[in-house]
Amino acid sequence: MFPGFTVDEEGRYVQRVFTDGQPRKPCHVYVVVHDGLGAAKYGLGETGPHDIRVRDHLREGWREHDRKLFGDRSAAGAVEDYVRWSLRARGVRAFLSAEQMPQKGASETVALAEMSAEQLWELVEEAATVVKVEYVVRQG
Repeated sequence: MFPGFTVDEEGRYVQRVFTDGQPRKPCHVYVVVHDGLGAAKYGLGETGPHDIRVRDHLREGWREHDRKLFGDRSAAGAVEDYVRWSLRARGVRAFLSAEQMPQKGASETVALAEMSAEQLWELVEEAATVVKVEYVVRQG
């Protein structure tokens, strides 16, 4: 069991999110690669002109491997949480230091020698099928 999740009767990992019921903006989970650093990174990115996360990584020499769009930040965040906890359960730790990541996100990096970008992306795809977000609308 991963922190912040419960498991439903179908075996899916469920994360409860409290909301005010307002429409939410789409968000994506991405994987980028930096061959020179020997690292891959997963993370969340906004859509459209607010997509500064991937752009910041590209400026620092990373290349985009893939991205998957989700209905909102909570759904994408649940996938990101699942990926993080799955990696930790497998003994995979963050690879780069904060000093090596001026654009932030060092805790979401893995060594390519330990896990390829393709394997990391497979974990994102797995998470997308086993994670479910349950929205609870706050009253008043």
